[in-house]
Amino acid sequence: MSEHTIGPFTYRRESDGSATLLACATQEQYLRVPDTLEGCPVKAIGPNAFRNAPRLREVDLPLSKGLEYTRLTDGTSSAD
Repeated sequence: MSEHTIGPFTYRRESDGSATLLACATQEQYLRVPDTLEGCPVKAIGPNAFRNAPRLREVDLPLSKGLEYTRLTDGTSSAD
């Protein structure tokens, strides 16, 4: 499993071909998590994934597009 960065997102490719979002560095207040990162479906968000996004107030998880999150860990943001 290796880490990759695309745009503001750092993610890990898992052995099943999915992606775990590890970090997001942005100054935006709104963020949309994509369905996929370089072809890997995003299925998990790691602990403190948004700690490098101090202005972030809202995160859109596009579940309506078939995205399936298997887990959202405790401590996803620094406020947890």
